Amino acid sequence: MPRRSHVIGWLLGAAACVAACACSSSRSVSTLPSLPGQRSELSHDRADPIVGATLEENTAAEAKAPGRCAPLEVRWPELAAEDLAVPVPGIVDDADRGLEGLYRKLALLMRGRLDDHVRIGFYGDSNMTMDLLSGSMRRTLQEAFGDAGHGYVSVGIPWRHYRHRDVVHGLDKTAWLEWAISTRKVQDGCYGVGGIASESVQRGAKAWVRTAPEGSPIGTSASRVEIHYLRRPGWGSFGVAVDGRRVAQVDTDAAEYGAGVHRLELEDGPHAVELMTLDRRKVRLFGVALERSQPGIVVDSLGIGGVSAHALSLAHPVVTRGSLANRRYDLVLFLLGTNTVNVSTQHEAMAAVIRAHRDALPGVSLLLMSPPDHVLSFDDPRTDPMTIRVGQQMRGIASRHGAAFWDFWSAMGGEGSMLEFQRRHWNQWDLYHLNERGASYMATRLLHALWGGFAAWAKAHPDAGCDLEPGARP
Repeated sequence: MPRRSHVIGWLLGAAACVAACACSSSRSVSTLPSLPGQRSELSHDRADPIVGATLEENTAAEAKAPGRCAPLEVRWPELAAEDLAVPVPGIVDDADRGLEGLYRKLALLMRGRLDDHVRIGFYGDSNMTMDLLSGSMRRTLQEAFGDAGHGYVSVGIPWRHYRHRDVVHGLDKTAWLEWAISTRKVQDGCYGVGGIASESVQRGAKAWVRTAPEGSPIGTSASRVEIHYLRRPGWGSFGVAVDGRRVAQVDTDAAEYGAGVHRLELEDGPHAVELMTLDRRKVRLFGVALERSQPGIVVDSLGIGGVSAHALSLAHPVVTRGSLANRRYDLVLFLLGTNTVNVSTQHEAMAAVIRAHRDALPGVSLLLMSPPDHVLSFDDPRTDPMTIRVGQQMRGIASRHGAAFWDFWSAMGGEGSMLEFQRRHWNQWDLYHLNERGASYMATRLLHALWGGFAAWAKAHPDAGCDLEPGARP
């Protein structure tokens, strides 16, 4: 498995700043790639893995020099020795604005000028339902920038392989109907941000979410809880208990359909949240988010088995927009295409998904990706032509709609790369799904590409993040 220490040291360097004044000592920095896709050349000074001053030192330096703002210095990871000899493709951003919103929030975070998290939502199909790719990203980012909490997890578990890392979640499956936007659809199309919903069938139906067990790398504490649910005429109520004590009662009855959210502030620490319906009227729960108050980076895994752009485009528009707005994403990633059946309408479906996210989240950054490699068989190393076609199509959709694009397929190694993953034991037997090793490998490469783009942007915007006083809301 690629060693996260490479990436964490690099991210800590990304979080540091260096003063621009003449009295600052020179330090070795990253050399930006001249072309997208080139491997970056990094400093190899192992004596000091952190480039530049700490945030506290930088704040003190700025206080001594009013009107001056230290330029951000960003480095990104040196790929581990066990990586394949495949260049990491750069982020393609034809409009030069697809990720600008994310970059501005990251700059504010690094300067200590945010009062909330940078939030990332990551959509994908069954490759994402075990939170392997997104979970590796979350661990790496939070080990570098601080444990900000697990983020969102659906209440329902519609497939045995739906489970998240660094959190405990479950429900009494005899007391709930579990809906999914892709495989077990509900007529009204109301699933919330995660595309999964649970609807009670009796009074006293229980579900629970708990912080990660002691010893987990992240997620062992929370101080904020968000409970996401459907508001609908004539529906019932549920109670909320924290650590065994009832703290709230939530009525989901409303004049019209909408996305509800109930927020709690807790003392930071390990917590168990239990939800229980209080009457015979139905309640539909979407998910629960566990976070901490100190600003950091939260990664929501929005994996939905068998999902496609077509499925996402059919969700209830009002409820979906409200649910997205309640989660307040700064970046939304889409790893779709493996389950595409009707390629001719792919553009129309993906355009609808893009519109829904921009309507709900003005200024959100969007990153579309090509699907992972899939070969025709163990004996035929050629990539399925549909995989290549859909990847090219996603590239065109991103360009047309001003979103960014990353070639996940090429980052794996391109043609027939899934067989190389098979040889290294980085995937599962079906040649579709990555295992923990393969997912960790690809998470490192995706972060490498994202921070490479951020490095180039920060170099072009040396005053980024200096336009707000500490603690101000952007």
